[in-house]
Amino acid sequence: MRDGSARSCAMSNKGLKLGLGEAHEMEITLRNAGWTKADIEKLTQNPAMAERFCDVLRGMATIELAKNDINLEAAPFVPEGWKICPEDQVKSAVRGLFRWRQGVIKLHLDERQKNWAVPGHDLHKVIEGQPVLSAHVLDYLLAHQELIPESWKGKVVFFWGTVYRSRYGFPFVRDLYWFGTAWAGGSYCLEVGFGSSAPAAVLAS
Repeated sequence: MRDGSARSCAMSNKGLKLGLGEAHEMEITLRNAGWTKADIEKLTQNPAMAERFCDVLRGMATIELAKNDINLEAAPFVPEGWKICPEDQVKSAVRGLFRWRQGVIKLHLDERQKNWAVPGHDLHKVIEGQPVLSAHVLDYLLAHQELIPESWKGKVVFFWGTVYRSRYGFPFVRDLYWFGTAWAGGSYCLEVGFGSSAPAAVLAS
């Protein structure tokens, strides 16, 4: 956020009070803009940040968005003893430079997953054609957990854009899930079933 003036909203009236109607309108506006209770808590706990937002509203500062670029062509993280075999990879996986922004990822379920667990090997075949995201994006989100949508809680989100082979030769895909107080990463073998709570992270159209 760039400050274009030495004068801040901090110098404004300290006697602000919101009526019920005004508070309700603010709640609706923030909800429609994608704010969460956690976002509001962060703002109330950081008066300096609130001042900067006020400066933006009054034209005294501007916002410069962070560019969260992820190079999907770089070598991905490989767990010790594992490997990546070209013949296992989903050809339709997203490649190149990927820029994270809210709404850029959607969660995809095969129709059969909505009713029962689909064997991973079968899912591996039918997911071809989907713009699946790779382990690069998974590792980026694990390092920037504040970016992960709240709506993903209760799901195990898989990143089919990178398929691994374990030290024993079994195929695996890595995943992201909420573990009580923080997000964590895991992996599933394609020998098991993937049900309705196991969507794939794909590029939103």
